[in-house]
Amino acid sequence: MDLTRRSFLTGATLLGAGLVGGLAGCAGAATASNSSSASSAASNGATEEQSASASSSVATSAASHNPENTETCDIVVVGSGTAGLCCAVRAKQLGANVIMLEKTGMYGGSSNYAEGLGALNSSVHKAANQEFDLNEAFLRIQDYHHWGSDSKVLRRFLENSGATIDWLADECGIKFFKATVTAPTSYPSWHLVATEDGKVARELEGFFRPMVAYAESIGLDMRMQSPATGLIVEGGAVKGVYYENDGVEHAIEADTVVLATGGWADNADLCDEFAHVDHSRITNWGAPGRDGDGISWARELGAELHFPGNIMYGSSAIPEQKEFEDPAAWIFTWNPGLRVNNFAKRFFNEMLMADFSQAGNAIMNEDAVYTIIDQAHLDQVTTVALPVGLDSLGPDYQSGEPFAIGVDAVAEAVEAGRIMKAETIDELAGMLDLDATALKETIDEYNACAEAGTDAAFGCPPEGLVPVKTGPFYGVKNSPAMFATVGGLRSDENFQVLKAGGEPIEGLYAIGGDNSTYCGAGYDVGIMSGSQQGWCATGGRLVAEQLFG
Repeated sequence: MDLTRRSFLTGATLLGAGLVGGLAGCAGAATASNSSSASSAASNGATEEQSASASSSVATSAASHNPENTETCDIVVVGSGTAGLCCAVRAKQLGANVIMLEKTGMYGGSSNYAEGLGALNSSVHKAANQEFDLNEAFLRIQDYHHWGSDSKVLRRFLENSGATIDWLADECGIKFFKATVTAPTSYPSWHLVATEDGKVARELEGFFRPMVAYAESIGLDMRMQSPATGLIVEGGAVKGVYYENDGVEHAIEADTVVLATGGWADNADLCDEFAHVDHSRITNWGAPGRDGDGISWARELGAELHFPGNIMYGSSAIPEQKEFEDPAAWIFTWNPGLRVNNFAKRFFNEMLMADFSQAGNAIMNEDAVYTIIDQAHLDQVTTVALPVGLDSLGPDYQSGEPFAIGVDAVAEAVEAGRIMKAETIDELAGMLDLDATALKETIDEYNACAEAGTDAAFGCPPEGLVPVKTGPFYGVKNSPAMFATVGGLRSDENFQVLKAGGEPIEGLYAIGGDNSTYCGAGYDVGIMSGSQQGWCATGGRLVAEQLFG
């Protein structure tokens, strides 16, 4: 198939306008690299004995702590990402005495690298004359999750998500660029944030800077570099938290503690326990500090888990990729091109890179994955049109426009040995340690599909079938990647953490990446783009309103 500018633009149209705007995940610097193989698939929940076991060395009992002082407030929010900040700000708006703790030296954590929030029937949609049937959305999302979502929780999230966007815009000064999609099957639910002058941006600029400034203006007590060290528990009820600052431990007594610690993406032990995946194999995008603190403390109190192994995969990465927006990696990971496994065989529909949750599952199923392209494809991408771009990365990354920065980036990666370049397929196979005969057979089959414009084996559409014919040829090994974890604690529809049997833990709530009750074993970017960030914001707002509204 001749990959003209027209055919590339057709592919971008199929992928959806959201790919002009980017991804629904969190992407920052890599915090882990890849190594050996593993399998995936998480289970729903855990046994009562497992739930009661401690995954953290931090104890919750008062005997384990010796605070120098004690203060009181109405609510302590542990974590300052989208979930924690929304909860703390809304509670402060409603007159509560709030303290928000952040363990690192940066508010927002990995949410800084996200681009937008998932919601339906917001004022952004209304301005575009769009309205969505929420029951239809509920059924589609439940079907995507094989009914693994808690129905009450999912409905409450959907029914209140649009109002969260309106609250952020009307009361907190957050600006939105547009509501769009990532995967082509999704609702246009992904509300991209914008700078003050209306330019699309990541959440660092478009959400956290203005939101933190607003929080300061209303007098919110925000404490950076103040990691919580455990929960204050009396008679099974949570009565506050311990935290450290400058090596000194303090205690905060409060009627309500909200866990918003961001999940367990940086915790290799929990990755092994929850997801049965080798953590060292995965390139981990995002800010450090997502150690599973909140989940671990809740488990010590007998909290139940809900699909704890749910990982928001981020498609893939190439060797020594330091930044998500590496232009050489962008060509070989997020864009169409032949993918083969360690047997030099295709294994999935390459156009699924747009639904990075499904693409990540497919990649994790293989012991090794490689992208193979030819010079004609590289020239097409860099001089004619990039199929899959990302607005928030700047003007160089626009769908349907030449990806000029890719030329030098690929050349430099080849020179550094990060990407292999060869004059023949036999030579390339040797450089990648693949069977040359098998690789040539796969390429012949793939090229035949591209020429016919149909892929009976995997269903890849014509615009995703990129011929491999014109030397020199390029190949690179891809490692699995993830943006964040989604799996965590089980809650009721009010976000109160539950024990096995459905008994709530008094005084303890979980939102954002610490609470996975709204989803199943996967991330539903294919139906509701941006749902995790939307879940964070809506959950934070709702907890504050039900307690203080």
